Amino acid sequence: MKRNYTLLFYFLFVLSMIGGLALRDTFSYSMTVGGGIGLTFLFCSAYSAEKKKKKHVN
Repeated sequence: MKRNYTLLFYFLFVLSMIGGLALRDTFSYSMTVGGGIGLTFLFCSAYSAEKKKKKHVN
């Protein structure tokens, strides 16, 4: 059974953004790091969704 990780990557994106905001007063670059990690998860989510979409077309 093949799994679709789109939703997992999306939740990781949201959690990294929340983590960056939560640590905003603790670390000076926490939002930048959280946004960068979140952007990586967002790209992974888009890639996973596109991969699943291509499998259903064929």
